[in-house]
Amino acid sequence: SSDVVAGYLDAKWNWSTLVGKVNSSTWKAHSVLSTTDATKNNLVGVFYNPTTTTKGNKVFLLAGSLGELNRSGVQRKRENLGLKLVVGDVREPTGSEPSGRIDWAEPTSPLNESTKTAHQGNLTEFLAAGGSGVLTEDGTLVFPLMAENGNGDVYSMMIYSTDNGSNWALSEYMTFAKCYNPRITEWEGSLLMIVDCENGQRVYESRDKGRTWTEAFGKLLGVWAKPRLVFWDVSLHLD
Repeated sequence: SSDVVAGYLDAKWNWSTLVGKVNSSTWKAHSVLSTTDATKNNLVGVFYNPTTTTKGNKVFLLAGSLGELNRSGVQRKRENLGLKLVVGDVREPTGSEPSGRIDWAEPTSPLNESTKTAHQGNLTEFLAAGGSGVLTEDGTLVFPLMAENGNGDVYSMMIYSTDNGSNWALSEYMTFAKCYNPRITEWEGSLLMIVDCENGQRVYESRDKGRTWTEAFGKLLGVWAKPRLVFWDVSLHLD
């Protein structure tokens, strides 16, 4: 089983202070998602690929959840329990606390059945992609996402909220099949999504929250949109 934990950092710390805090005996990891949140019907919960973003004093954490049948002597069967969203409120420290803390709410499922079935992609499973979420200039919360259809094909897309996380929607556009590990960022008013496909990395650009995308063929430092026939420094691969 696996939980999702978080350690709290202060953005004002410089590098040496950060290293000292992490290495100190007082550093603590705080449970955000516990395996008990994913356990049902004798299932062992597993959380994977957590990703976060912030807005105001709130922290939004999205993770995928799986369950495995806990039966001794029998091959375990894994079940996709969907996406889990946890929202935390950052509060000021009290007199007895060295720094502020985050009060985490109960996990919820950001996608309801009507949202899933309304999408034209005939999607059956949704998979957390990890990486980082984005808060756009207009206040939209965006997370990268992978989705699987009934034929077992995996696509990259995104999930977003325009009302501070109260409701979530799927982007209309999906990449070609067999494009994995989406990473997103905002650049000059556009959302960029970088994905790993069979023939190399591809970069897509959208200005309308994923309703339409165009493939970016221009140069973007650190990104290879096409495979190379010569050896390259893998440390420059964009993650």
